[in-house]
Amino acid sequence: MSGRVDLRREGRCASIMLDRPHAKNAMTPAMVDGLRAAVLSLQDDDAVDVVVLTGAGSDFCAGADVDDITALLARGPADRAAAFEDGMRSTIQPLMAAVLDLPQLLVVAARGHAVGLGAALLLAADLTVLSRTARISVPQVRLGHSPDHGESWLLPRKVGLGRALPIALLGAPLTADDAERFGLATALVDDDRLEATTGGIVESVLALPSMSIRGTKRLLWQSLEHDRTAQFAMEVRTAASCAATPDFVTAIEGRFAGRRTRTGR
Repeated sequence: MSGRVDLRREGRCASIMLDRPHAKNAMTPAMVDGLRAAVLSLQDDDAVDVVVLTGAGSDFCAGADVDDITALLARGPADRAAAFEDGMRSTIQPLMAAVLDLPQLLVVAARGHAVGLGAALLLAADLTVLSRTARISVPQVRLGHSPDHGESWLLPRKVGLGRALPIALLGAPLTADDAERFGLATALVDDDRLEATTGGIVESVLALPSMSIRGTKRLLWQSLEHDRTAQFAMEVRTAASCAATPDFVTAIEGRFAGRRTRTGR
């Protein structure tokens, strides 16, 4: 069984499942292409505000399929370097760019192993729900090369440089408790509560106005690329755009209506 990527839409939420459980959802080239296609199909979908990414079975994603990596070993040095560069530029980086460019809120719900590419997808999430079985690994140094799925950009932004360095340089798996301590877990739950907790978080998000969700996500991710003046200007534009929507009026009226009810006015 080669595995597949399953995309489903339900109202304002889309779910993407990596479906190759017998191989811990290690991703074949076809699955990488399938995931990118699924993500790209959502980028301009104004009806969807939340994307939930999960893995079938006991693990989230054990990285790239090992057969695709070991096939490089028979090649000479120059061919190995060329193949590695081509794979990163033509496949992996376009996938990660597509994931990071999602305007919708990305929620990753993960149990078991999240290794290499799987760890990078988890790091790219806006909200992360982790089972206590989760184990997150950035193992490239132990495999004789450096991070190659965007981890060098993602890790310092998510956990700070001081924590990113030992995670990437030592390659030891992070436990679910480590992930929570480092701020990588929005929620840490027993394994049998993963789906229910994820559903509750999604429901809470979907109670919020669409433009507020998207605008806040965009502001926070881009803040590390801007100086203060540029970021303040972006806040002005984003908040003003939100104020122009009917959702703004509904939200403000609802808040003040509740206050009037409590005060008896």
